[in-house]
Amino acid sequence: SLDAPAHLFTMSGNSTVCTAALKMLEIFEREGLVEQSRVKGEYFKNKFLELQKKYDIIKDVRGLGLSIGVDLPDKNTTTKIIYQCQQNGLVLISLGECTLRVQPPLVITYEQIDKAIAIIEEAIQDLLAGKISDEALTVINGW
Repeated sequence: SLDAPAHLFTMSGNSTVCTAALKMLEIFEREGLVEQSRVKGEYFKNKFLELQKKYDIIKDVRGLGLSIGVDLPDKNTTTKIIYQCQQNGLVLISLGECTLRVQPPLVITYEQIDKAIAIIEEAIQDLLAGKISDEALTVINGW
C-alpha cells in the first residue's frame, strides 16, 4: 500500500504496474543485471579514464554501475561534444552545465560500449580541431 498522494500518479500504485515491477525484479535477479551493471560500468569508466589520459578536457570521471558522469571544462565544450555525438548516432545529455550524463541500458554490450567511446573520442578530436560549429550551441539544451 502507498501513502497519499503516491497512489495518484498514472503509472504507479495500481496492480498492473506492481505486477510489472515484480516481474522486472525477477528478471534483474535471474539475469544478474545489477552485477552486470557494476562490471560494465567499470569497463565504461576505465575507457573514459583512458580518454582522460589522452585529452585534458576530461576533468573527472565518476559513477556507480552504468550511471556515469564525465566532467568537461565548460558548458560550450559539453554542448558541442553532445551535438557531435548525436550527429554520429550516440545520444547523450548533460547534467548541470558541464557533465556528460552517460546512462546506457543495462543490457548494453561491450561492443556497443566500445562504439560509444569511439564516437565520443571522435567528437573530442573534432572539437579540438575546431570542426564543430557554434550552431551546436543553439541546438542542444541539456537536461
